[in-house]
Amino acid sequence: MFFKKYTKTAVSVDFILKIVIITKTYWFVNLNFMKIKVCCGSTCKSKFSEYIALRLENDKLKLELGDLEIEKVLCMGKCENGPNISINGNIFSKQNPIKASQLVLKKLKNENTKYKN
Repeated sequence: MFFKKYTKTAVSVDFILKIVIITKTYWFVNLNFMKIKVCCGSTCKSKFSEYIALRLENDKLKLELGDLEIEKVLCMGKCENGPNISINGNIFSKQNPIKASQLVLKKLKNENTKYKN
């Protein structure tokens, strides 16, 4: 009896799967998405890596880069070459705020031009 009462209003599994597929497709189509990790371990922090994170956050707000995710992480394991940042899994060493900002903007520009054709 319970199932008869709510069968008409229940959401079908097919409908849920369609939503999941559409959501996954959108995530892959959203080519401008960029995940940046800034190393804030003790060595990188002593070389002012927190200013890199601050600069990237300011760029994100100023340039309205909504698809940019910036995360501070403890250590990337490349302390001798710090400060380090990671852009979508690729590590870039010996960064400073200006260099990191220019690198991110260059990567965003390359991603935009690569997929427009």
